[in-house]
Amino acid sequence: MTTCLFRIRTNLVIPTLLIALLSACGGSNEKAIEIKPAKMDQTVEQYAIEQNFSGAILIVENEQVLFSKGFNKVNRNDTKLIDADTVFRLASISKQFTATGIMILQEHGLLSIQDTLNVYLPDFPNGDKIRIKHLLQHSAGLANFTALSTFKDIKNTPHTPEQLIALFKGRALEFNPGSQYKYSNSGYIVLGHLIEKVSGMTYQDFINTEIFHPLEMAQSGYGKDELGQNNIAQGYLPSGANITKLSMTVPFAAGALVSSANDLHKWDQSFYNNTLLNNASQKAMFTPELGSAGLGWFITQSNGELRYVHSGGIDGFSTYIARYPESKKLIVVLSNVQNFPAAKFSNQLNKIITNK
Repeated sequence: MTTCLFRIRTNLVIPTLLIALLSACGGSNEKAIEIKPAKMDQTVEQYAIEQNFSGAILIVENEQVLFSKGFNKVNRNDTKLIDADTVFRLASISKQFTATGIMILQEHGLLSIQDTLNVYLPDFPNGDKIRIKHLLQHSAGLANFTALSTFKDIKNTPHTPEQLIALFKGRALEFNPGSQYKYSNSGYIVLGHLIEKVSGMTYQDFINTEIFHPLEMAQSGYGKDELGQNNIAQGYLPSGANITKLSMTVPFAAGALVSSANDLHKWDQSFYNNTLLNNASQKAMFTPELGSAGLGWFITQSNGELRYVHSGGIDGFSTYIARYPESKKLIVVLSNVQNFPAAKFSNQLNKIITNK
């Protein structure tokens, strides 16, 4: 099994240390998957087939579905084909749901993202320096527990949030909170624990109650350890080998959620309709600080157009979501192949539909 779990992959400038980490995630026997540029006048379907894409693609613009299709099988040992309702592990795309959960709690007056962590977790080291906002924007300075040398030894073992936090909370901060950006799954583990403390609900129940149920995201939820059944896609290595069991208690609020392309369309629409968050919360979420980092999203440009993005990778899956608020465009790529370059693939899809 690889040691890779719910890391981020974007087209942003990536620090050398993180590049080394991502390179190590593929496993020594797995070749890198190369993505070729789309050809002139090539359709989305033609391009996906040419790239041997396995997964689901959804493209929407101004509330009109431009493309929705699945490629390959839910489980390659069966006959059921992937479609826009097939369930995939989201990996780090889960973080935007965790961030939204925190903003919902703020709107309800139960916390403020400017609060320091010690208000809610009194025994957390340096809790008087770390603000909730720092956790949301990867600027808390916490060591990334998925990058620890011991991580591969614990990823298959069920953990409580407290046990996960114990893996890293005693380590020295890597920098002063709020002073710089460094991607860290640890911060979102703490945020999930915070949601549970403040709401009095489990993270799973809170996300279901406050987000998935109101949006009627019936294919979404907290991921199960087992895959390949009941329209839940089986994950694969690039070689075609099945991934083995992973305890979904370990990715927790940093990467344990699952969803479908159609459900992520409902998620996208909720921001335009203010279904879950008011304008002030959305402004805070989509305002970049410390480079391109917002709250659970990254704010970038593509072909001169504003774009909100996040990608994810977890054992057997690669994911990417890109929202273009000016044109109300949405591109969702959910692949059940580990290390598939979903962000680069999405960029090529955008070029095809914009003819740029």
